[in-house]
Amino acid sequence: MIGLIRKHAQLAAASTEELLKATEFAVKGRKDDVGVSYESQTRFDKDADILRKEIILELSKGYLDPRDRDDLLTLAREVNWILDYAHEAEGILILIDIHNMPKKMQDVSVQMCKMVVDGAKDTVQCIGLLADKKLDEALDVADDVERLEEEVDEKYREARRMVAEMKCEDFAIGHVILLSQFLEAVENVADRCEYTIDQVRAMVVHLRK
Repeated sequence: MIGLIRKHAQLAAASTEELLKATEFAVKGRKDDVGVSYESQTRFDKDADILRKEIILELSKGYLDPRDRDDLLTLAREVNWILDYAHEAEGILILIDIHNMPKKMQDVSVQMCKMVVDGAKDTVQCIGLLADKKLDEALDVADDVERLEEEVDEKYREARRMVAEMKCEDFAIGHVILLSQFLEAVENVADRCEYTIDQVRAMVVHLRK
C-alpha cells in the first residue's frame, strides 16, 4: 500500500516540475509552451486520480488495522493536495501576463517554484524511507522539507510586499489579483509538502510503539 502512495507522491513531484517549467516559460513570454506544460500536468493529475481511487479501494478492503488504515488514508490525502495546488497554480499562470511584470516579481516566482520542486522531491524520498522502514533517515528528510517550507514562506512574504507596491495603472487589476492567487497556490504546495511529512512523522511514532 505504501508503494502506491509513493507512486502517487512521484506524480505530485512531477507535477511541481511542470509548474516550474511553465513558470520559466511564462516569464519569457512563451505562452504556447506554458499551455503544453499545463496539458502535461493535467495528464499527471488524471493519472494521480486513478491511482488515488486505487489506493482508496485497497484501503476499503479492511485487512489493515484501523489506525494503520487511517494513517495511510491521511498520507494519501495530503499527497493529493500537493497535486491539486500545483495544478491550480499552473492553471492561474496561464491567465497572467507575468512576462510584462517587474523582473523581481518574475525572479521570486521562479525561485518559489524551484523550492517547491525540491520540497516535493524530498517528500517522495521521505515516504520511500518510511516504506523501507528507515525511520531515522525519514525524519531527517522531513526536517529538510520543513526548512524548505520556511524558505518558501519567506519568499512568499517578499512577493506579497511586491504585489502591494504594484501600481494598478501599470497592470490590469485582474492580472494583479490572479498573480496574488498564483503565489498563494505555490505557497500552498509547500505547505502541503510539510503537512505530508508531518503525517510521516506521526506514522514513525506509531511504528515505534
